[in-house]
Amino acid sequence: MLVQGESYRTVWLSKEDQEVVWVIDQRQLPFRFVKEALLNVHDIKRAITDMHVRGAGCIGATAGFGMYLATLEASRSNDFEKSLQYSAGILRNTRPTAVNLTWAIERQLKEISGEICLPVIVGSYEAQSIALAIEVVETPRPLTHDLICDVITGIDGLLKTVRVSHLTDGVFYAQMELESDIIGNRIIDARPSDAIAVALRMKAPILVAPRVLKDAGVKEDMLKDTKKPRKKPEYSLEALKEKLKEAVEEEEYEFAAKLRDKISSLEP
Repeated sequence: MLVQGESYRTVWLSKEDQEVVWVIDQRQLPFRFVKEALLNVHDIKRAITDMHVRGAGCIGATAGFGMYLATLEASRSNDFEKSLQYSAGILRNTRPTAVNLTWAIERQLKEISGEICLPVIVGSYEAQSIALAIEVVETPRPLTHDLICDVITGIDGLLKTVRVSHLTDGVFYAQMELESDIIGNRIIDARPSDAIAVALRMKAPILVAPRVLKDAGVKEDMLKDTKKPRKKPEYSLEALKEKLKEAVEEEEYEFAAKLRDKISSLEP
């Protein structure tokens, strides 16, 4: 739609705040052009139920954006899956017989379930840092990513989201969305590896732009290595765990990461 020389979609994600979905209120057309901000699943529900958006395609697209907002809400809850399914139920009930709406919701649930993965190559240091965050391993002294978290916390900041935003010439780019009363809202450019390492520590949602996932996403089973016969371990599991503890205490994180991988391969 072209309005006063500017092109608009019927429903779109805000460039300024990617937790806001905008729609054109079709009840006002053709006499008035009114944009409406939708901030959560219940706003999406109201827009569909009260016919702010109309037409099968537009309703389906709005429901898809509703699932996007539902994912953000679920990431802040204590039970991600339960919260997500609850929101999906709310959206389904807005138009139970709408084929496009149901398809959009189910498609989003399928994508979120993890069938599609994004393979990102990272350096050994960043890989170790990510692994330590996943395993919740405490180090004697803070690593660089721990320091970043401390700085964000020190300014009473909140890491709202991390997004793998785009892919250019084979290089992934990420954005860290910060919120703070001291510095205001900021979008920080970052490497995906660094952004993910910080997000894991601060329990922030990690998102991927649809275009990036479409261009670079692969099926999960394509990343699985064929099983190889295990070699007889040189050390017992107990000995390896003791060496892992010593490596962490001595800040030999690269060696610690290799020991952790070895232990994981041997544990039943």
